[in-house]
Amino acid sequence: AQCGASTPEGLDPIFRRFFTPFLKREHVLRILDIYAIEGYKVIFRMGSVILCLCHAYMSPRDFRSTKSFWAGIKRVTHSTKFKFDVLVKQSYGFNGKTYRSRRSFPRRKIIQRVMEYNMRWAEGFSSNHVLEMSQRPLGFVQGKIPIVLARNASERLLLGEYMPFAYKP
Repeated sequence: AQCGASTPEGLDPIFRRFFTPFLKREHVLRILDIYAIEGYKVIFRMGSVILCLCHAYMSPRDFRSTKSFWAGIKRVTHSTKFKFDVLVKQSYGFNGKTYRSRRSFPRRKIIQRVMEYNMRWAEGFSSNHVLEMSQRPLGFVQGKIPIVLARNASERLLLGEYMPFAYKP
């Protein structure tokens, strides 16, 4: 789309956030179920069909920016006109009561090329800032530490005074 929705950042609601910004929770869970069985192709199938179905109900103002585009998609997918079952059927080749051949989706090589392109893009635009730790990690131990298996009862009782009430027996 001319509003920038087809750029790598513009496609974040589908690929990074897995449809959550614009679909209802129960629909996202159903897509996750399909994803567990079908694999990554469900993302392309559902994403392209959602865009095609919603395009007919969107107005020209929805195409001004990426934010307004996804807001328009959300408006359509949360309306009473949107039927999730129709989305699933059209994603897998059903049109009404008849079955047509599945839509042609990119093969692994093409998807791999797109992913390589996106990785090069991310490397070019990502920060090279390295986070320096000012303190050692809590579990980091240097040197020999004597092993102590247990404390006597009086020491354990004193330690118990400082425990939160929920942890006390």
